[in-house]
Order: sequence, then C-alpha cells, then structure tokens
Amino acid sequence: MQTLVIQDNLVNFQLLPPGQLLYVVDWNRKPHRNQFIRKGSIQRDIRLPEPILISETLVTQQLWAAIMGNNPAKFKNDRKPVENISYHDIADFINRLNNVSQRRFRLPTESEFIYACTLNYDEHFSEKLADQVWFEKNSNQQTQPVSSKLPGKLNIHDLLGNLYQFVEHDITQVPANKCLYKGACWATEALWVDKDYVMTINKNTRNDTIGFRLVME
Repeated sequence: MQTLVIQDNLVNFQLLPPGQLLYVVDWNRKPHRNQFIRKGSIQRDIRLPEPILISETLVTQQLWAAIMGNNPAKFKNDRKPVENISYHDIADFINRLNNVSQRRFRLPTESEFIYACTLNYDEHFSEKLADQVWFEKNSNQQTQPVSSKLPGKLNIHDLLGNLYQFVEHDITQVPANKCLYKGACWATEALWVDKDYVMTINKNTRNDTIGFRLVME
C-alpha cells in the first residue's frame, strides 16, 4: 500500500500486480437489461505488463471539494463517494490534481478494471454479496461511506457496488462523444452486480449512480 496526503486528505493506493488474463464473456448466457443487450461471446487477452497503483476507494466528496472547491454530489457526506459528475468534470479534476500533487493520475482502463475485479473477488463472491457490496437491497437507496464494506483480496473497496465507475475504453468501441462506465451501484439488483457489464453515457452527462477511482502512474 502507498498513502498520499493530498490537500490534507489521506488517499491509499493498492498495488495491482502485473499478469495476464484470458477474459471471456458469453453474452448468450448473461441476463440482460434491454439497453445493454449483446449477442455472442467476446474473448480478450488482458495483459498488465507493469504493476500499477489503484486507489483503495472511490474518490470521496471531501477530496473532490478540496481540489475543485465545490461538492456536486446528491448524497452529501464527506466520506461518501462523489457522484453527479461527468467525464469532462473528472478530466478537469484530474488535471488540477496532477498540478497540485506534482504526480500523474488517470482513470483506470476497462481492462484494468476487469483485471482488478478478477483478482479482488473470489469465485464465491456472489454468495457473500451483502458483506462486500452496497447494492439495491442494502443501500437504503443512496450511496454509503467508502470503506464501510469489507474489502476484497487486494484490500480494494467498492470495485463493485456503491457507485458505477467511469473507465477509459480499450475493449469496447464508443463514439467520440461517449464514454464508458462499469460495475454496479446503490440501485443495482443483485443479478447484475457483475464486472462484465459495460454501459455508455455522454461525456457531459452527470448521474448520481456513477463515480470514479484513480490510478497513479
């Protein structure tokens, strides 16, 4: 683990080790929500040639406010993850964060998110969902403070659950005005708490179900 102090905020980063993953999804065997219907299967060779540092939690409202000077979240609480932000808003935040910290941060890629979920959650994950995930049945229909559920094997919290997460696309092709988000959120039914689902949104659209985490290079 590596801890940074950013504008009086402690931010923990966990090591995502290098490795390789054969990623296969058979969409014919997945339950679908209408807007996300896919057919057939995909197979990708996901490689992480070098280790990366990925934030232990979603970016909090406290950190966002320290960098941006405002708090756009619907569900206000310093320790809750920030939401109601767009992809463009996040780009502005990361640019300011890089300048303030003299480090380089970015969003995780789609592949890195899948790789992290695969290593963070074991094969019996769905049997203990309520212990590790804030979703529709236990969230009280709102976000919850970061680190308030058990972490996974990499000591990373909320890779699935609490909020969907913006990612940079490197598997799914999207138009230039759109971006991707993955995972699950406080409103997700248990059936769809799954690393494989990928959804698109306009880059300037804000939504109270989507947040983000950081990768530090």
